[in-house]
Amino acid sequence: MKHLYYLLGLYLGDGNLQGKHILRISTSSTFHAKVIEQYLQKLLIPFKTLREASGMIRIKFKNKKFLTLLEAFNAKTKRKTESFTLDFIDNLEFEEKVFLISGLFDAEGWIENDKGSLRIRFKLKNQKVRDKLVETLRELGFEISKFDRKDGSYGLTIQKRKSFERFWKTFDCPYLKYKLLHLLAEAPNALGYTRHTTGATMGCDPERGSKSPKSALSSDRGLQLALVKPESLVGERHQRSPNTSLLLAHTARQANRVESQ
Repeated sequence: MKHLYYLLGLYLGDGNLQGKHILRISTSSTFHAKVIEQYLQKLLIPFKTLREASGMIRIKFKNKKFLTLLEAFNAKTKRKTESFTLDFIDNLEFEEKVFLISGLFDAEGWIENDKGSLRIRFKLKNQKVRDKLVETLRELGFEISKFDRKDGSYGLTIQKRKSFERFWKTFDCPYLKYKLLHLLAEAPNALGYTRHTTGATMGCDPERGSKSPKSALSSDRGLQLALVKPESLVGERHQRSPNTSLLLAHTARQANRVESQ
């Protein structure tokens, strides 16, 4: 059932309720759509996937437990982005919190290269939710900075190397990892890589490197961020070694194949 909390976090960022019972999560990524479908399959929840001409993918499903959770987070409204709260997270078990936060970051998070230093950022138009998320992450030992935008959005940043690496050990964010590995082709030195250590592993053509990055396989299947297929990312939390930077590697071609399917 913990996988339901990932979908809940994702829904709070990228979902909406149609009518009273139909739940819909949207994404523009084929890769992420497949991850979502596999979570639903693991939970034995029937779903329907609609692909629009615009490129958006809408995944619809029904689930009573999910609707009950939405009520707990005050999100059972069409304008849930403005109205939902995160206070109920205090009542969740650690694993449930991890999956909920993972879903939130996959919905509203992104990776930036800040002058050679990679950072994780998160933003939404709900200050109370941002502040509660910051509070929760700090309780878990993360160093967080907050930022407010003139457009009425509120965000947070995880940039200190210790917290950055710990984030990947703690949370399961398949789509955010996918984005990170794309970015690593553009900035392979951002996590302490050298040209020597990455040269043989950056399996992508120069002209394609800026579009779809990733690096090489770890010799330990339990430690790598296996992005060959979306199913390898679904609901599996492995123990990862402290040297996370060496594990944030995979091939560009493998991820490109998934995205192009």
